[in-house]
Amino acid sequence: MNDRLADNTFDNNGVLQEPLERRLRPDRPQSNQPSNCFMGNVAPNGSVPSDLETKYPTCGLNRAAADVPSDLLAQTLCDTGFGSCPAGANYPVRTTVVLHPVPKSLPTMPNPCVNVPDNAWCSGGKPVS
Repeated sequence: MNDRLADNTFDNNGVLQEPLERRLRPDRPQSNQPSNCFMGNVAPNGSVPSDLETKYPTCGLNRAAADVPSDLLAQTLCDTGFGSCPAGANYPVRTTVVLHPVPKSLPTMPNPCVNVPDNAWCSGGKPVS
């Protein structure tokens, strides 16, 4: 909430290529929360609603009602297996998790506790083990 999405290109987003996954949308499931704003974006696959940038040009406005695309619930129920799928939906069904190996060429992360006050994760500038 209260995010600014400006001057981006959204094309072929998502891995499943489902209709809602490819679109730019506000997705505000709760009312009375600071809204996101949208400006200067390019969305060849469209947005929901189609006048998104006109409807939400200002960040942080509290909207009285939630703003969730009507087909979002149907797609969510389809994806979770708790409902029937909308026409054209093609969510894969997975029964296992695939963990890919970490690339060996990645640099080691620097010590995250340097110059950090003592807390549950860092003590004396070193990670707590």
